[in-house]
Amino acid sequence: MISGLKALGGFRAEIRFQDENTPDSRVIPCGCNGCLLNYIWGPEKITDYTALAQTRLMTRTPFVLDLPPEAEGKFLSCAARWQNERGELGPWGEIQHIVIA
Repeated sequence: MISGLKALGGFRAEIRFQDENTPDSRVIPCGCNGCLLNYIWGPEKITDYTALAQTRLMTRTPFVLDLPPEAEGKFLSCAARWQNERGELGPWGEIQHIVIA
């Protein structure tokens, strides 16, 4: 799912995602609304999917996530999964981490 995660500075993160079955594609698979990002930021890396309490629907890649100034120097932990047109969610991708600058 998430193929790239990078801190941009200014409390922002760039997230690239793709269909794992079509590595060269930057298109959302047919029948999907987008890629649902589940995330949380804090002083340590999170490895429990249930702790990823915040969500954003990513409809284009790269996606830029804006975070509050309090997130500076903290870990952003996130994972994504596809959401189809009925709102059903696919399997989780791997949880990834970066430090917010």
